[in-house]
Amino acid sequence: MIWHGAGRKQTKTQRLRRARRLAWRRQGGRCLWCESPIALAESTAEHLVARADGGTAALVNIAAACAPCNAARGDLPPGTFRALLLGRLPGGSRPVRRRAAVLAVNLAAAAAVARIRRFAGLEAAP
Repeated sequence: MIWHGAGRKQTKTQRLRRARRLAWRRQGGRCLWCESPIALAESTAEHLVARADGGTAALVNIAAACAPCNAARGDLPPGTFRALLLGRLPGGSRPVRRRAAVLAVNLAAAAAVARIRRFAGLEAAP
């Protein structure tokens, strides 16, 4: 149990913010995946073991990532996602990898919107 202040217990949100801040510092202010510099306010808490797979907000399970990389990874295992980023762009520069992550997020968002439209009956199934 983590205690904060005089007898006050930290909330999950407070613990997650603290873990993200510590991860951001540990990584030198860079995204774990694309290695682009990110401001603390722009960083997101990346769960190395996804919450869907039983991951927690423990310090060892949290890394700092930019929003495009975090969203593009989804619940893929870390090794698989890194292989996708590096394998598709061998020797690519950091900005190229970041653009690939942004493109993946945009494609995933477009697919999600299409699924919602189909579910709502606004669009025919492919």
